[in-house]
Amino acid sequence: MILLCVAAAYLVCDLLLRKILNVKNKGFIGKDERHNKIYPIIEKWAVILFLLVVLSDLFFHFLSIPYFLVWILFAFIWSLRGIEEWKYNRDEKEYIFNWLTSGTFFIIFMLEVVGVNVAKF
Repeated sequence: MILLCVAAAYLVCDLLLRKILNVKNKGFIGKDERHNKIYPIIEKWAVILFLLVVLSDLFFHFLSIPYFLVWILFAFIWSLRGIEEWKYNRDEKEYIFNWLTSGTFFIIFMLEVVGVNVAKF
């Protein structure tokens, strides 16, 4: 239930900001435009590191709850995309929405850390 509330708050904020800033939506998932070669490489290595940590946790069990890392990975990826958009394409203001998405994933992560089960209905 909490996850649905966070998702609804995100959608409302996204729609209001798009209306206020007069920014058109680039589709349901968005258009992934790459301006520099370094950002996809960083993303790829972040995903590889995430997979290595999760796979090693299967054998060594050093993480108490490994799915916390998913929220951090998503927050990192969208932050990185926001930085790229901010650096190379400020006029479209799409970086604001990437950072809003990143913040939403970070809020979900923090709720999980303090013990709130966000996926529980």
